[in-house]
Amino acid sequence: MADWFRSTTWTSEDAEQFELRLGRARSHNRAQYLRIQGAHLEREGLRAPARELWRRAIAQGEPDSERWAAMEHLAGSLHEDDPEEAERLLRTLLAENPPLQGTSQLAHVELADLLARRGTRAALREARSLLRASESKGSSVPIQDFRRELVRARVHHAGGQRRRAAQAARSALAAAGRETPAASAPGLAVQDLAPELETWLRSVAETGRSAGREADERARHVRWRRG
Repeated sequence: MADWFRSTTWTSEDAEQFELRLGRARSHNRAQYLRIQGAHLEREGLRAPARELWRRAIAQGEPDSERWAAMEHLAGSLHEDDPEEAERLLRTLLAENPPLQGTSQLAHVELADLLARRGTRAALREARSLLRASESKGSSVPIQDFRRELVRARVHHAGGQRRRAAQAARSALAAAGRETPAASAPGLAVQDLAPELETWLRSVAETGRSAGREADERARHVRWRRG
């Protein structure tokens, strides 16, 4: 039987049972239960209740590691729907938690992605700085390398730097295809790259440019993986 804080449905009865058990839990564990339950709902496409649970985990205030993890989850969920709020959350996370403890270590990269979309000279300059900061942390996890190089390709593409965009796109594709023992661990390796995103990367890797604005938008809005 699944843990009570890992429900994949959210009926009124589900929510009532969750609140009942949450109220009985030790106070220092509640943020963790809120965060984990939110993650399970997000995976099922139940974004509104997931976001509300993460906001509650952030408001809980302790422990810091759970608060920071919930901030990262919420920023990721809002990346497309509310980029300004996602940016605020990521900047707060980086200011409060420079080592990015308890997170995926991708806050610099995710913020750089939001800035690449803005596309101004100042935004692209900051995005490149953020990507360098992310590199300084090192990585042995394919999904981190893939995400960093994907965003680097977007930043250089937005800035008209075709050669650098092509190089980054090739690096992203290499990370996506890397054989690794982590391949069976969701979130650690790239599996079944979404076709729209793969098409965009291959176009940029070969020519330094995409097939146009519509292709850019399709590649931006799909999930990394198929399905």
